[in-house]
Amino acid sequence: MGEASKIRRILFLAQLPPPFHGQSQVAGAMHKIFTDDAKAETLQLWRGGARSATDVGTRSISKYLGFAAMICSLFGLIARRKRFEVAYLGVAPWAHTILRDAILIVLAKLVSRRVWVHVHGDGLEKFTRPQTLVQRTLRWVLRGTELLAITSDTVKLGKDCKIFNSVIHLPNFAKDPGIAKKKKTGSIHLGTVGNLDPRKGVFEFLACISALKSTEHHVRGTMIGGPTNALSVKDLRQKVEQMGLADTVTVTGRVDESEKNRLLSEMDIFLYPSRHDLAPLSLIEALSHACVPIVFETGGIPEIVGVKLATNVLPVSMSETEFTGQVSNIVANYISNRKSLTSDAKNARAQFLTGYSESGFRKNVLALLERNENLDRDPTTASPSFAGESLS
Repeated sequence: MGEASKIRRILFLAQLPPPFHGQSQVAGAMHKIFTDDAKAETLQLWRGGARSATDVGTRSISKYLGFAAMICSLFGLIARRKRFEVAYLGVAPWAHTILRDAILIVLAKLVSRRVWVHVHGDGLEKFTRPQTLVQRTLRWVLRGTELLAITSDTVKLGKDCKIFNSVIHLPNFAKDPGIAKKKKTGSIHLGTVGNLDPRKGVFEFLACISALKSTEHHVRGTMIGGPTNALSVKDLRQKVEQMGLADTVTVTGRVDESEKNRLLSEMDIFLYPSRHDLAPLSLIEALSHACVPIVFETGGIPEIVGVKLATNVLPVSMSETEFTGQVSNIVANYISNRKSLTSDAKNARAQFLTGYSESGFRKNVLALLERNENLDRDPTTASPSFAGESLS
């Protein structure tokens, strides 16, 4: 495996599933590559995180105590002079957990030669021209780390920050399910996948199905995803009944991977009206199943969807009424022109194979392990880990 064989010890400071969300699933994939493919001795330390999707975003004494125990473990590594070639962390700059992540980065630098920061959300732009003491402190903390960026925009922001030793484009991925021939029915099947968070467009999805049904279009909908602290499966099913959609929309709750793949393979259109995500795994999974996406222009979603399907990427500034009307027009066109739907399904599948396959992701991570640190270093950030950044 070349230089990667020199990577013997990795400190893994990220949460593995559960709970199941994009960041934890990507962390699981990274952990598997480190242990199974790179054959590295990987020490995972994680305490004080959410225990379920309904626990995400909440604060509790047990979380604080768990994090304190994790900090004690890291100080134990420092005291015993343990050293690692790489420390890996997942970071969401927009979240309140960024201060927790900053503490972990500081300690990781004390025991690791290289620190990889895998950014999973928006907010990196605040470190380009920091305005507050907190932002300047976080910029100081991040200096000298290596940025793993999941979108091209994040790559650009990372380079503009001029604090990272290197900036690597590492798009998210989905496993390839192969392509099954979709059954021809008299209706169009729209679906969505994601934890039941209103920011992910749960209610906009129902509004679109309701609008299509009211115009006597033959459609059906499937909503896949587990509960959050904002919305339960039971409450969503009650909402479906209240809207008169019980015979049209199925709310599955959380399902296993096999069932999710089966349901995705039956969908014609992946309607994902999220105004929140940067690079959702569920969208990539939908493309792998040749589902035609209809999405908002937010984060890295336009990049994932690709140029050939760009007309299905709608402005995030749209109101719910405007969005519902545009979705109805797009779906009505597919209903009247099935060849167009078939063509766009092929485009969706091709977009997945081009840039978002599991094999490509694994190859990129292993190549990153093989890179020589001295060759990676950006001359504009050549200062030591904590030097060269003023907090004033």
